[in-house]
Formats: sequence, C-alpha cells, structure tokens
Amino acid sequence: MRRLTFIVVHHTATPGRATSLAAVDGAHRRRNWGTTAQPAYAKPSALGYFVQYHYFINWQGILTQTRLEREIGWHANRANPYSLGVALSGWFDPGYDRAPAPAQVATLRLLLRKLADQFQIPLAQIVPHRHFAPYKSCYGANLANDWARRLIS
Repeated sequence: MRRLTFIVVHHTATPGRATSLAAVDGAHRRRNWGTTAQPAYAKPSALGYFVQYHYFINWQGILTQTRLEREIGWHANRANPYSLGVALSGWFDPGYDRAPAPAQVATLRLLLRKLADQFQIPLAQIVPHRHFAPYKSCYGANLANDWARRLIS
C-alpha cells in the first residue's frame, strides 16, 4: 500500500446541480493529461472509472468511490503519489455556486473523518487543490483554505 499523507479536496468548476459523475468521467476520459508532444490519457481505474479523483460527491450528497486508494490519480500535481482526491460537484468561485449543498457537506464530513482516521492523515493535511496548484482557485475562492478540515476539527 502506498503511504498516504494528504487528502486533497476539489470542486469540478462546473455548475453543481448539473454536474453528473458521468460528465466528469467522460471529461477525464477525453482529457490529455500530458503535453502535446507527449500525450497521456487516463486508463480506467480498477473500479471502471476514468475519473482521476478517488471519490466524487454529487450535489445531492451521493458519494461514489471512483478509484481504489492504492491507485494514483492525476488530481494534485506532485502530490499525486501520496494523496487521495475528493471532488465536489460545483464551482465555488464568485459568480457561480456560493457553497457546496448541505447534503454534500454532510457526506464530505463523514468521508474526511473516515479517511483521516483510516490513513492517519493529520487535519492540517486536508487541503484544497490550490495548496498544490497555487495558480488555481480550486476548491473555490468562496471557501477558506481550512474550510474542509474545519468540518471535522
């Protein structure tokens, strides 16, 4: 088993109510994760998804595991080898979804507690994607850097 030290929380940067797991799966399947010179396309996970996050929580709060924890996803730049990715459907930047739906928050709270306990990940290492990609707002500028970790602190 790989050593997991971070949980990286994302938003899909698409309208929360309208974003389905199937849409994210299709987008990740078609995306070139490499470069023009060296293209890299996702292969299906052991669970059959192309989604690069380990977990996806839709607007209704339904949780789907999309890759096994032992599988490395392409979701957090250099942290991919030692992190788990959790995505919330939604776009939590000004002008879009204000915040995750209450059902998403409830599901995320339970999942973060379970993963932090299971893999002994310190609360300080539950971070937004922008922690590893400062050029992005992900998980959205409407949410503070410690928003996700405070759900379980």
